[in-house]
Amino acid sequence: MAARVPNKPQWSKELLKHRKVQNFLAKQGKYLEAQEVKRIGDRMEHLELQGTLAAYQAEVNAKEQALRAKQQAEMEVLLQRAAQGRDELQKTRAQDLERCNQRHANVVRELKASQKQQCLKFEAILAKRVSEFKGMGGNFQFLSQSINSNYGSLCLSNIVDGPEDDT
Repeated sequence: MAARVPNKPQWSKELLKHRKVQNFLAKQGKYLEAQEVKRIGDRMEHLELQGTLAAYQAEVNAKEQALRAKQQAEMEVLLQRAAQGRDELQKTRAQDLERCNQRHANVVRELKASQKQQCLKFEAILAKRVSEFKGMGGNFQFLSQSINSNYGSLCLSNIVDGPEDDT
């Protein structure tokens, strides 16, 4: 803004009148009177120039203050928008985590139910085979090998209840 400093102020009518009088007196050869009028005119010019510069500086300060107030308001809006976005993101992440935990709990519950059904089915088949085998008078060692090879993987006793902590 300093580049816009007024280079030629608007002189008052009174100052311009004094300059005319000064020139007129100098042309008439009244140099002492012209010098006195020049001194008065120079003082007036200095005061008017100071007034012009002060008015310009006040205008610059007012515009600068308005610009800073506008920038501050914009900054507050941007910070508020960023905080709102951050809060929404945290809320979304918390909801996603809750859904993931619920999904995990459902999968564990289904696996336990499936394992329980398979174990019950296995035990029923085993009881039926044992009773058939006993009825035929067979060897228990052969029965044990037959059962382990066909149904040994049905009862899984090592299912974890919750998620493992990898951290």
